[in-house]
Amino acid sequence: MDNPCLRCDARCCRRYAIYVLPHEVARLASALGRPRASLAAAETADLAPELPVVYLEGQPAQLALARSPEGACTLLDTTTDRCTAHGIAPYICRMYPHTATGDEGPRIRQLNEVLCPEPFPLPPEREQELVALSMPFWNEQVNEYRRRAQQWNLRLDGGGLDAFLAFCLDGE
Repeated sequence: MDNPCLRCDARCCRRYAIYVLPHEVARLASALGRPRASLAAAETADLAPELPVVYLEGQPAQLALARSPEGACTLLDTTTDRCTAHGIAPYICRMYPHTATGDEGPRIRQLNEVLCPEPFPLPPEREQELVALSMPFWNEQVNEYRRRAQQWNLRLDGGGLDAFLAFCLDGE
């Protein structure tokens, strides 16, 4: 099958908030030699229903990749329309334009709004492969993130984004 990603024009990297988990921020920061704070942002609009909301300085937010001044993902090279961290991209990027759902058993579905330049078919055998890869990640990593977010939200004055990352990653 021809790979439709080879013709990608990175519209998704410009349009969407790219939600990440704290350990993904740490992994990217380590691999890219960048400070965690340069990669992370507190997203306050269009919150993802499947991820927990955390209160940063009293405001509801979710952890996302930072955006450039032009609004693109901080990992996107806008001159080539290619990700500078493609081989170590966050889970949400590796799954796009699909997502895992747990309703009615684990399965993969294509997102309602797809910004890919052409159709992106998902044969049944590929769906089963993605389920096998994504469900353990989802169950382990996202559930741990939910637990840490709940603990964070119980604090009276948790602080901002840097404090939240330290709480999740360093236990502070």
